[in-house]
Amino acid sequence: MTIYAVYLTTYHGSKLPMYYIGSSSVSKINDGYHGTVVSKKYKSVWLSELKNNPQLFKTRIIRTYETRKEATEVECRIQKALGVVRSPMYINMATASVNGFFGMPTKGRIVSQETRDKLSKVHKGKTISESHRQAITAKLGGQVSNRKGVKMPPEYGELQSKLKKGIPNLKNRGKVASDATRAKLSAAKKGKKQSSEHAEKRVDSMKKTYEITFPCGRIEIIRGLAEFCRINNLNVSCLSDVVHGKQKSHKGFYATLSTSH
Repeated sequence: MTIYAVYLTTYHGSKLPMYYIGSSSVSKINDGYHGTVVSKKYKSVWLSELKNNPQLFKTRIIRTYETRKEATEVECRIQKALGVVRSPMYINMATASVNGFFGMPTKGRIVSQETRDKLSKVHKGKTISESHRQAITAKLGGQVSNRKGVKMPPEYGELQSKLKKGIPNLKNRGKVASDATRAKLSAAKKGKKQSSEHAEKRVDSMKKTYEITFPCGRIEIIRGLAEFCRINNLNVSCLSDVVHGKQKSHKGFYATLSTSH
C-alpha cells in the first residue's frame, strides 16, 4: 500500500528562498525527492542546485496520509494558510489542488501600457448584458481577501513549530541604510547606557565554543577563551593562534572551534 505525505524542504543555500512545501509518496521522499519546481523564476536554479549542491537540501515529512487526494488537500490548505505564493521565504509559486495548480494571484500587479492596449483591443466593442453585470456584482459583493476566513488545518501548528528554528529575518536582507537613516539610528541610541546584566548577556552571546585538548589528553568543551586562559595561566593570543592554525600548540594545549555545540 502506498502511503503519501506532506513534506517541508529546507534549502540552506543563498540562491533560492529557504522553504518549499509539497506532497508526494513516502517512498519517493525517502529515496531523496525534495520537490518539483516548474516556475520560470526558480526552475533552472532549483535543478542546478539539486545537481551541484544536493547537500544543501533537507526534506522532512510533516504528516502521512492514506490517499494522494487527502495529502494534496492538506498541502493546499497549509500553503494558503502560510501565504506561500506571495512570501519571499517560499520557493512555491503556486498552490496545489487535486486537479492541478493555481498560480500566483495577479491582484496588485502593475500592467504595462502595451498589455493594456492589447486587452483594450480584444474587448473593444463588446457589451456586457444586464444579467452578466448582476452576476458579477453578486459575486464580488461578499468577496473577502485571499486569507481572510481561511481555516487553519491541524498540521499548521506542527509546521509552524518546525519552521520556528532557523527562520532568518528577510525583512531587511540586502537593504543598504542611507546616511540619514544611520544618523537617526545613531542619535536614537546616543546616551543610552546598557545595564551590566545586558552587557554580560551580550558578551556571553558572542562567545564561541571551543574543543580544548589538555597536555594529559583530556578533552573539554568550553565557551570563550579568556576565562579559560586566566584559570590555566595561558596566553589568550597564543591559544587563539592555535585555533586559527597559526601555531601548533601552546604549553601543550591544543584548541579548535567546536562544530557540535
